[in-house]
Amino acid sequence: MNRLWIQLVVLGLAAIGLSGCGDFFAQKPTEIQSREILEELSQIRENPNVQNTLPEVYSQPTSRLAIKGGVKVFYFTKHHPANDLAALLHQQLGVVSTTNPAANQIVAFCKDDAQADVVQQYLEMTDISPVQVNIDCLIIERFGDITMDWETSVLVQNLLGEEITLGEQLGTFFDSKDPLSDVVHGIKNGESVIFSAARDFPLISDSIWSSMERGALLDLAPAFPGAALRETERGAFGMDFGYWDNMGVPDHQVRTIIDLLVSRGYLKILLNPKLETINGKKASVTIKDFVPIEEVKTGTAGASGVYNITKYVWVSDTLTVTPHVYADGSVGLQTEILIGSRSKPEGVVQRSIITERSIRVDENRVETGKSLIIGGMRKSEKRSVIRGVPFLKDIPLLGILFSSKDFEEKGTEIIFILTPSISSGGRGNEQMVEELRDKYKEPQYEQDLTDIIMDPLGQSPSAQVLEKEATEAEIGRVEAELALELAQMQSQTETKRADRAESRAEQLRQQAQQLRQQAQKAKEEAQKIATETKTTMAQIRAAQQQAAELEAAKQKAAAEAQQAQAEAHAAQQKAVEAAQKVQQAQEQAQQAQKQLNNTQQKPIEENKEPMP
Repeated sequence: MNRLWIQLVVLGLAAIGLSGCGDFFAQKPTEIQSREILEELSQIRENPNVQNTLPEVYSQPTSRLAIKGGVKVFYFTKHHPANDLAALLHQQLGVVSTTNPAANQIVAFCKDDAQADVVQQYLEMTDISPVQVNIDCLIIERFGDITMDWETSVLVQNLLGEEITLGEQLGTFFDSKDPLSDVVHGIKNGESVIFSAARDFPLISDSIWSSMERGALLDLAPAFPGAALRETERGAFGMDFGYWDNMGVPDHQVRTIIDLLVSRGYLKILLNPKLETINGKKASVTIKDFVPIEEVKTGTAGASGVYNITKYVWVSDTLTVTPHVYADGSVGLQTEILIGSRSKPEGVVQRSIITERSIRVDENRVETGKSLIIGGMRKSEKRSVIRGVPFLKDIPLLGILFSSKDFEEKGTEIIFILTPSISSGGRGNEQMVEELRDKYKEPQYEQDLTDIIMDPLGQSPSAQVLEKEATEAEIGRVEAELALELAQMQSQTETKRADRAESRAEQLRQQAQQLRQQAQKAKEEAQKIATETKTTMAQIRAAQQQAAELEAAKQKAAAEAQQAQAEAHAAQQKAVEAAQKVQQAQEQAQQAQKQLNNTQQKPIEENKEPMP
């Protein structure tokens, strides 16, 4: 009875303890919580800040501040960094300026308003929108490789019953094995060698090692090797066929084995990086992988065989482009491309190797929207090596037993194609989010037989209902948060707009007051000008009247002068006539005097008498 009570008490305590650990055994809440978290983290949401606008101060016109000894010009750059424009100001105009990189603002010091006008005009003419260029780079690489080789191993002991052996120096024979380790002692070409049973002979079990007789053949190197001479891993591939008989007698075996292998491989690489940059600015994209590379090492210090080690190297793909857009619509591309790869299958083993392709073009021209092949390379290689015993290797069919062949053919081609175009700028956030959602969403599919077998019960109706309710609640919460964020953003935007409107209204009021003062001043100046105009008009009229009087007096004086001139001319004419008359009178007087003289001289002559 006491034992029964003890069992009941223990069961009760266990029930109480388990009731407090209900969450530990409850699977559905954990499943729902994990699904909710994953669902929330896998959502792609739109950026709520895409509708935000710039502060009003950035759209204000260029302002000035008069200081002692000059004028400071405050200019917010629109399309170029402030440091670049400040450097241009100093180089071209010799104007000293400082910059505010956080606000992209230039503060230029000018001597006077005339220089400030020149600086402002220069900034407005140079701070123009740059051309944004989209460069689509298409890189295509193709590689193909075919190899075919065979190698022959020959071992003949006690040929024709005589102590004549062929190929024994190429064989490795068993000597002993350390029972406490995997060290195997062998004999090769008369010398002792050491192997690792697990590494060098992984297919031989411990039971075979324990029953193996001394002198048993462990390995036989090919007498006529093929591709194994250049790739040590070749020995682990291929299919052996031939003749092998130990004749039932130790040291009396014949082995002729041909190892034949054909391998084919190809590689196709398509890279399509795209870059967006402005005219004259460098843009680059780099993709780097830290990839493992297998290195083949050979045994040292008495050990034989080969083994691999893994090392990691950087493999990078880099595209660097600097576009230059010209006024004729063409685009010059300064390009540097570096393509690294470790995926090219090379050789018989088709081992990946590290390759690097690079091209550099300093300048070229192409029209926008057209493709330009800036570099291409095609390369084809063939190699074929035949090894064997002279004359015997040329025997049809049987010559295979006395020869080997190593043949490889490979080719590669790589093309770089660049297509520049004038970019239209960014894309809408809503559109990009929708595209990402389409790419990220899970595909819809119907449950097939495999799904039914792997999940025969599926999800229970209760879990589906809970998951649906949780999903709907999460969607509602997200929508509510989004609506709240949008409302807050709109409220902040409206508040900023109201503040800007109030500030603008205050500015307008101040401007109106200034305009009224200017109008009053202009009115007073107009009245003063009107009074001065009236006085001036009166003076003009008086001057005009005086000028008219002067003109009349001038005309009268001219008439009087003309009359006086006429009278003077008449008087002169009369004087001339009088002079003529005086001259005539003088001539008449002279004639009269002459006649008088003649008259007086004649009586004298008459009175004179000749002398007797």
